[in-house]
Amino acid sequence: MARLDRAMTTGCLILLVALIVVFGTVLGVLWYWSWHTDKINAEHRQQACWHSTTNSAERRTRPYVPSATQARPIRMLSQPLSTSAPVLP
Repeated sequence: MARLDRAMTTGCLILLVALIVVFGTVLGVLWYWSWHTDKINAEHRQQACWHSTTNSAERRTRPYVPSATQARPIRMLSQPLSTSAPVLP
């Protein structure tokens, strides 16, 4: 009987250690995945902020010149493309 008890104790300890290793590995992978995703998102946010500030600075410094490929709103179709002053409808 002592031999069976010892074998069961050893088996339970091995099973317990295996479960701890498996769950620890899964939690570690999930933590790394979350950390990496947050890091990438922060970098993208920083790049978007940088791009938006440089784009807005560019928009403030250069004049607005509508291109021929841009679609004009219907209310502006009656107005000529090149006017000396803006006409408000």
